[in-house]
Amino acid sequence: TNLEWLNLGDNQLTGEIPVEIGNLTDLLYLRFSYNNLTDSIPFEMGNLINLFYLSLYSNQLTGSIPESICEIYTNVNYFYISYNDLCPPYPDCLVNQEPFTDENNNGIWDEGEPYVDTNENDIYEEDYVGYQDTSECEECEGTLGDINEDGVIDILDIVTGINIILETISYTDCQSYLLDFNEDGSTDILDVVQLVNFILDN
Repeated sequence: TNLEWLNLGDNQLTGEIPVEIGNLTDLLYLRFSYNNLTDSIPFEMGNLINLFYLSLYSNQLTGSIPESICEIYTNVNYFYISYNDLCPPYPDCLVNQEPFTDENNNGIWDEGEPYVDTNENDIYEEDYVGYQDTSECEECEGTLGDINEDGVIDILDIVTGINIILETISYTDCQSYLLDFNEDGSTDILDVVQLVNFILDN
């Protein structure tokens, strides 16, 4: 737990990033780039509040980016998650463009206009998500909480949500997204509790 520097980049690592990574709260530097990591970014990564460098660049990470990433984003000087398969919607903290001086008042950054290079990479970036292959991302038009997508939020959605969490049924990315009722980037019992409260209140 006292580890401050972890560089596992440029290997052939497979599998998922373990949730236990969130226990390494003294980490300053974390690099997993250029591997073959899959699955989603664990919600627990938001516990790494001392990070100044985070690179998950060029893997095969999927799913949504957890909102918890915003807990560490403001402290991280070097933040690279491009070239994965991460699906929108992305957390607001990652899609706000770097501040710039709009000298010609056209509302967009133009070559040569001054900007704040917040991640110090000498490149103006409109967002910090970068290129993502979203071809496998499922368009999800449903309402949060309507997990079985029948147009009604009721006890059947709770049952479906619990089965998804326990992985006793097969489910789509869209259903997983609709289960994230508290919008924290992960699907767990807290979503079910909030869903129950919502149903009882309505």
